[in-house]
Amino acid sequence: MAVRSMGSARRTLKVPPVSIRYKDAAVREVPVRQLRLADFAESKPWRDVRSVHGMTHHLGKYASVTTGGHVVYESRLELARLLLADFDPAVRGIFAQPCRLAARVSDRVRHHVPDFLLVMRSGTVRVVNVKPADRLQDPGIVEALAWPGELFRQHGWEYEIWSGADPVLLENVRFLAAYGALVWCPRRRWSGRGSRWWTVRNSPWPSIGWRVTGRLRRRGRR
Repeated sequence: MAVRSMGSARRTLKVPPVSIRYKDAAVREVPVRQLRLADFAESKPWRDVRSVHGMTHHLGKYASVTTGGHVVYESRLELARLLLADFDPAVRGIFAQPCRLAARVSDRVRHHVPDFLLVMRSGTVRVVNVKPADRLQDPGIVEALAWPGELFRQHGWEYEIWSGADPVLLENVRFLAAYGALVWCPRRRWSGRGSRWWTVRNSPWPSIGWRVTGRLRRRGRR
C-alpha cells in the first residue's frame, strides 16, 4: 500500500540543508530549494550497512538491473520495495539512503534520511520512505514522516510512504528476479561465460539461480 500524503506537518522555520555523502568521502550540503538530481552523481548511501552478529534487522545489498550495481537495504520490507522499483519500467535510477535532511521543526532541529530516491523516466523524482503499516498508527511516526514529505513536495518532487503490496505480486517478482538478473544484464558487462555465471550465482535467490543455470546448460546456452 502506497500513501502519497500523511497530512501537513508543522511548518519549518527556515530553508533546510540536505547533506550528501560521496564515494570520495566528501560530504556536501545543498539547500533543499537548490537540490538537483545531478547532485547525486557519484554519491553513496548516507549510512554504511554492516551486518552484526545478533542483529534482528535484515540488511543486505541487492544486485540491481536498473543501476547496474548494488543497492543497499535495511529490512525485508525495504528489499520488497526495491525489487518492485527494479522491475518497474518507469524507473530509470535508484539511490538508497540518498541524503540526510536537517530542518528546524516546531523549535527542534530534526534529521531524516529517506530510504530511497527513485528517478522516473518521466523526469520526475520520487522520495520513498518504507514503514510497516502497524507503525503508521503511531502519531510520532506519522509526524516524523510528514515534515520531510512537505519539504520535498514543496521542492516539486514526489513523496511516497510505502507499507507493502499484494503478496502474490511480490512472490512473482521475487521468482523473476533471478531471471531478470540473467536476461537483462547488459551484454557489455558479459566478458564471457564467467561473467554470465556470476550474475546467476549471486542473485538474491540462489536456488532459483541454480535452476535457471541448469536449464540453460541443458539447452546448450553457455
